[in-house]
Amino acid sequence: YLHTRYSLLPTILAGGAEASASGFPIAARCDLFWPTLPSSRARDQYIWLNDTLVAPISDSAHNLTSRNVWIPPGEWHDAWNGTVVRGPRSMSVTQPYERIPLWHRAGGLLVLAHDGAMRTDEQDWSTLTVEAYPAFGFGVGQAKIVLHDVASPTLDIPSTGAPSTKRDVPVYIPPT
Repeated sequence: YLHTRYSLLPTILAGGAEASASGFPIAARCDLFWPTLPSSRARDQYIWLNDTLVAPISDSAHNLTSRNVWIPPGEWHDAWNGTVVRGPRSMSVTQPYERIPLWHRAGGLLVLAHDGAMRTDEQDWSTLTVEAYPAFGFGVGQAKIVLHDVASPTLDIPSTGAPSTKRDVPVYIPPT
């Protein structure tokens, strides 16, 4: 997971800047998003960075590799195989030990460091990759993300000199 964490650093830093500005947490229980839905009150799953559902399988003492997960309203893309599930609903999920069950909300974006170096001072910050999770089968849609200049002498991230910008990103999904 260390490689994944460093790849996600641009998204994590953007989420931290947004959380600092808005006061809304980076990770929150589902009932903060869907307070009127009783099933959203599960204490062992959460929404991370507003667009990722995280549902860890945490009982390793009994060698569990499956669990029941509440999928929130809307379409969610399985992070590991791309399967789209529609909520709200509960479903049983099985994952090997090395995978945390994750889903990305349809319409969400992840900004990833391209080479995912294991140290921030070794990362090439000039090239980033955007992963889009469309909210529909085919066609053009919109997704939004706020990109910040997240220069940090502590993390050895150089400044781009650019102000924070909000972008509407057109997403085209070709038919398969």
